[in-house]
Amino acid sequence: MTDGALARLGDASDTDYVLSEEHTSCWITVGNISVYVRRCDEGVSVDLFPLGVEADNSLAGTSATFAEARGRS
Repeated sequence: MTDGALARLGDASDTDYVLSEEHTSCWITVGNISVYVRRCDEGVSVDLFPLGVEADNSLAGTSATFAEARGRS
């Protein structure tokens, strides 16, 4: 199942999604926090913002490269 930027990963779970190849990012709202997930050339970054002020500096963020994740699964 595809809902725009997110595609359901298999049929086993209602909570597992993949960022579609056509999209480089998506926003996920969790309570009063906006989560920004972005695919970059070399990996993925995630930033957290207060809901409604996403243009401000993020509260927290992290990133990982595809190379760092390779061989860990």
